[in-house]
Amino acid sequence: MLLSLFLLTTLQSCLFVRQRPPADPPPAILSPLPEISMSDEIVRTVEGDVIAQLPNNWRLVDIEGKISPDVFAVAVNPDYTLAAVFSRLHVADRNDSILSLEGLQAMARLGMAHRERKSGGMTRQIGATSSVVIGARSFGMYQFSSVGSLQTKAAVFTSSVGKHYEFSLTPVAITGKPLPSSDDYNRIFNSILATIQF
Repeated sequence: MLLSLFLLTTLQSCLFVRQRPPADPPPAILSPLPEISMSDEIVRTVEGDVIAQLPNNWRLVDIEGKISPDVFAVAVNPDYTLAAVFSRLHVADRNDSILSLEGLQAMARLGMAHRERKSGGMTRQIGATSSVVIGARSFGMYQFSSVGSLQTKAAVFTSSVGKHYEFSLTPVAITGKPLPSSDDYNRIFNSILATIQF
């Protein structure tokens, strides 16, 4: 009898337990100063609501009519082993309320979902979304990999005029030259990110 009462009490308490979704981790804080030398070469949106600097000796690639209209700038390092891609991120009106409630990590999840749709499911997220604060600016972050490609980091943000953007740094293995180390990759990513003004 006691065992029956114990089991009944235990089962009832299990049936009504509500689990809360896991909270997003707190944002990482990065230095507002680039970790590597940056050039005077500027990436800028047509509207002028976003600007960023490129590392020394990087060059902008002519993308006119050759790439998605959402991409407004692509730059490569001197060895052509890394590409910095700057693009507009279109967020449907129905998702604006999600962004206002859940913030930049929700935008990172939307950015990743957009990549998965565009690649026909060939792109997979690596790890969880996160956020980063650099001075007064905040970014949502995620990492992904496509089949047969290397890991890419992406940062999403909203400009002062309410437009959504993404910056990603993609390893490119077309020249046969060795790719930058993970530490160098992270220094370059963080340095470009530190110069993004919006």
